[in-house]
Amino acid sequence: MGVRVCLYGDVDLNLVDGSAIWLAAFAQTLALDAGCAVTIVPKAALRRDVVVADLRGLDNVAFADEPAGRERSSPAQAFDVVEDLDRRERFDVVAVRGFAAAKEAAARPSLTGRLWVYLTDVPQAPWLLTDQDRDALGAIARASQRLLCQTEELRAYLEGVVPDAALRTALLPPMVPVSFLRPSRPPPRPARLFYAGKFAPAWGFLETVAAFTRLREVHPDLELHVAGDKVHDPKDDPDFKPAVQAALTGTDGLVWHGAVSRAEVADLLAGCTLALSARDPSMDASLELSTKLLEYGAANVPMVLNRTAMHERLLGGDYPLFVDRLDDLPDVIGRTLDDVAVWETARDAAHAAVQPFTMPAVRERIAPLLAAARPQGDHRLARHRVVIAGHDLKFSDAIAGMLERAGAEVRRDRWRGHIGHDREQTRAASRWAEAVWAEWCLGNAVWYSRHKRDGQRLVVRLHLQELDTDFPGQLDADAVDHLVCVADFMVADFQARHAWPEDRVSMVPNAIDTIPFDRPKLPGAEFTLGMVGILPMRKRFDLAVDLLEALLEDDPRWRLRVAGSTPWTSPWVWDRLDERRYFEAQLDRVRRDPRLAAAVRFDGRVGNIPGWFAGVGNVVSLSDFESFHLGLAEGLASRCVPVVLEREGVRDIFPGVEVHADIAAAARWLRGLDGPAREAVGGSGRDLIVGRYDLTGVAARWIELLLA
Repeated sequence: MGVRVCLYGDVDLNLVDGSAIWLAAFAQTLALDAGCAVTIVPKAALRRDVVVADLRGLDNVAFADEPAGRERSSPAQAFDVVEDLDRRERFDVVAVRGFAAAKEAAARPSLTGRLWVYLTDVPQAPWLLTDQDRDALGAIARASQRLLCQTEELRAYLEGVVPDAALRTALLPPMVPVSFLRPSRPPPRPARLFYAGKFAPAWGFLETVAAFTRLREVHPDLELHVAGDKVHDPKDDPDFKPAVQAALTGTDGLVWHGAVSRAEVADLLAGCTLALSARDPSMDASLELSTKLLEYGAANVPMVLNRTAMHERLLGGDYPLFVDRLDDLPDVIGRTLDDVAVWETARDAAHAAVQPFTMPAVRERIAPLLAAARPQGDHRLARHRVVIAGHDLKFSDAIAGMLERAGAEVRRDRWRGHIGHDREQTRAASRWAEAVWAEWCLGNAVWYSRHKRDGQRLVVRLHLQELDTDFPGQLDADAVDHLVCVADFMVADFQARHAWPEDRVSMVPNAIDTIPFDRPKLPGAEFTLGMVGILPMRKRFDLAVDLLEALLEDDPRWRLRVAGSTPWTSPWVWDRLDERRYFEAQLDRVRRDPRLAAAVRFDGRVGNIPGWFAGVGNVVSLSDFESFHLGLAEGLASRCVPVVLEREGVRDIFPGVEVHADIAAAARWLRGLDGPAREAVGGSGRDLIVGRYDLTGVAARWIELLLA
């Protein structure tokens, strides 16, 4: 089944600028999937095809008709059009670029859960954000399925200032058409320089022209070719626009091509020696990567650009054409024109860097996003109103979002504990619900089984701790349509105790939205152990400390980070004498050993667990028993090396994962892993989780159980 995407950017597609080119490139990249149908809603009536020319011949890209008599649409007017189209042919994704447009989209409940939002025009420093900005960004995040970030830097920033963004971000890097890829060649002679893009003060165009004019005194045949026609007219610098216009029309050796299509830019680059992309230093802190740089690299044309941390990661710290300030331009350009070896080194580095940014490569990167947006089967929904009831609903949130995407309305009946609840709220929820998901087989499941209405469907999910309680035996078994366990060994255990009909009990695993966990590791992660949840003592925090202690014997760089509630802030643990004594002993052990005290860090409850795992290279799972262990699965999804001890069911739940007999064996194994081995183990672990526990596949089973 295909994916229907509506695409709106708060940009004029008649203008040749980065925002318009991005929108066209995104549509073209999506269209590489033959099963993806893209509808573009233009902001302004299309008067020329210079930006969208490559889209016109694509069978799976269409342009919505512009409303009669309107040259330009406000975001509100544009989303009136989007909602009208959506009523006629429901979109699976509504992709939006621009802060103002995203605010408008987030305010439309009909689009909630289907938004893919791409933001670059928000203040990119925390101190520049107003309270209104933060509130708006939070609302956008909550309404979105995905927040698309151009770089890891931008993702880290958004996750830092918008807590609700943490589990919704995905990387969407710049996209370069394969038409830009050109074979390697010697530097063209006579030498030609190239500039493309907007003309704004910080973009360094006037300084580029000044450097070019100076260089022509030494290289009289030198030419500067310029593409673009968007000239800014800043109010605080009234001389800027006239100066740009004079430079474009009155500089000897400068050839101004005006507005040209992306394909024409590729052809122009093929005849150029060097591209110029140096900016004012005020741009060095930008969280975005210029698509122009990648286009130059694709064309095998080296570029002069600012030295920044982002550019060094892209090209390497020894790339020879970095400038620290615009005044360096004449020297760097001149040296490159005079030394073919420097030019070739820069050319090869730039071309190698672009490969992950070609449209086919980006299409492969976003394939999981499209798969998650694809309709989960052609279900005719028998029920639409779903209540999820229980005291701890965090494990149900991701599935709930998928139920909503399938067309259900979801409400939550939050219980205070295993039996405590607001009775009026629960009765109202039961009266409203066509289907009930009792999350945890505790008092909530018992109540709903005893108060089930005619025609209502009841599904109960049993985790591990409930097996040894009286609650499963108190269920009205005839009222439960299906009981879900999260592991096969739990199905066997439940059936041994209660002997329900086999067709009413099954294993449906926990689900993980693996997309936010797909991010690179931070420096030092390879020496960091991560433990998600140390409560209660059966999680075996003592063994994690044993492992750290063993590793520190050989290498002082090892660390242990702990995510989750701490025992001293959790009364249900601290008030139990055996639990308190256990944790006091372990905490004293850490405090008394200076090496351990310096190496153990308690991070507390972590809202951004994918971001946390970016700093963790090894996930530990040392429990005496677990029904599943979501923390281990999340670590594997983030390409952590797993450190797992033998326990019941672990080999069935995580097949292929190395399981150790004891801590000494685990420490020996970890010490023996070099970089390539760690990469291979991490990759196979992620493949396992994506293949068995990814949200998309698991959600399809829940849709069938509750709605179909």
